[in-house]
Amino acid sequence: MPTARTFSFIIPDAPHPCQRAAPMWKQKRLVDTQKNRSAKKFIAKCVNERVEELGGFEPFEGAVRVGVKYLLKKSKGSKLDMPTNKSDIDNFIKTTLDGITRANGLDSGEKKTVIWEDDGCVVEIDAQKMWANEGIEPHTEVWIEEVL
Repeated sequence: MPTARTFSFIIPDAPHPCQRAAPMWKQKRLVDTQKNRSAKKFIAKCVNERVEELGGFEPFEGAVRVGVKYLLKKSKGSKLDMPTNKSDIDNFIKTTLDGITRANGLDSGEKKTVIWEDDGCVVEIDAQKMWANEGIEPHTEVWIEEVL
């Protein structure tokens, strides 16, 4: 029986929730915010660095499942056991998946599939939002696995 291929990487920065797009009334369209663009570009950079560390990666062509663990900084006064008052988990996921897709052609003007062509190939997501332990910096852990 074949083994599922996987790809994993860490985003060494506080997780960024996707913000609402800014309306451009004259052009009759929505534009991503600068913070969203910066976060997605940083995630793409992390993906490309990991691919380089591995000496390359053959992109996924079929369905994949994604696991994501968002570790957030707990404020000193917080009495919450879990980060239920922070941003919605679906907004963190949107930024992460868009950032992975953005790795395609980030460094050159030429589009090149790095991990997947589009995040539409994601058929399953396991996501967790939790506090980072004392002494651990906020970050995001991502793993991607092909569905056989």
